[in-house]
Amino acid sequence: MSSDKKWLTLKTTEDNEEFVVEESVAIMSNVIKNMVEDGCASSVIPVPRVKGNAMGKIIEFCKKHTEESDEKVLKEFDAEFLNLGPDALYDLMVVTTKVADMIKGKSSEEIRNILKIENDLSAEEIEESRRENCWTRQE
Repeated sequence: MSSDKKWLTLKTTEDNEEFVVEESVAIMSNVIKNMVEDGCASSVIPVPRVKGNAMGKIIEFCKKHTEESDEKVLKEFDAEFLNLGPDALYDLMVVTTKVADMIKGKSSEEIRNILKIENDLSAEEIEESRRENCWTRQE
């Protein structure tokens, strides 16, 4: 491991597997990024409700998207990445379902807060979007 790179250890809580990854890869997760930025990341960062095989695939995806800048290569990688076996695909679906449950029924502002997504729309753009999509809201 190169001395100029920072490394983090991620530990899945479902099966206690540990993964040593470059910080630049790990912080693609906003949760981990916020822990690092807030100084809350200990020597081992627990990753709740994720199995090791799913974590390995997530790290593979994040690593490729951190290291590769060619959009065509990334598009091909993404398409091939989805050709997983049924068990790996199921584990990834479980993780995404848990995220979906976290944001279900939330407003766009609440979702941005939960997922730590910065709102880069102007007030005018937000108002235009509300007018165009008023049918999606129950008022």
